[in-house]
Amino acid sequence: MSEVDVSKSSSPKTGTCENVIGEGELRRNIYRRKVQFYETDSMAVVHHSNYLRFFEEARLEWISRTDLLKLHAPYTETSFAVISSGCEYRSVCKFGEEIRIEMQMRQERSKIRFQYAIYAEQDNRLIATGYTLHIALDPQFRVLRLPEEVIQQLEKESWTETWPLNL
Repeated sequence: MSEVDVSKSSSPKTGTCENVIGEGELRRNIYRRKVQFYETDSMAVVHHSNYLRFFEEARLEWISRTDLLKLHAPYTETSFAVISSGCEYRSVCKFGEEIRIEMQMRQERSKIRFQYAIYAEQDNRLIATGYTLHIALDPQFRVLRLPEEVIQQLEKESWTETWPLNL
């Protein structure tokens, strides 16, 4: 697959986020980072709770890169709350490994669904897959319609039902 980098941002504490277009014009959102020692457990593997953190890092980098962060608390009164999440562990991930988090997202009525696939950069091994489901809330925790700017950005994103692509 030939990839063309169309957008890239960097976070000094974590990793890099990019948007690439590959075969068939499928737009992929990719976040790369290195596993830190404090993220591992007594067996020297990534503790299961950290995968949701990895998902959040990737999601927030995408939100920042697409300039949607301005629509989220504390910058406005809208919050995007996680109402459901899940992770399936497929392979061991260890301290020092370079990982790649591929992500896709779409609107589902008044919700946003993110799907994630984590790969080891060294051998392209699938480490984990997961999802998060979000709703927009006002300060009194009432459900809001998704802001139009969010809907417009989600319409630009690619989605495939066969996720991740290498299963």
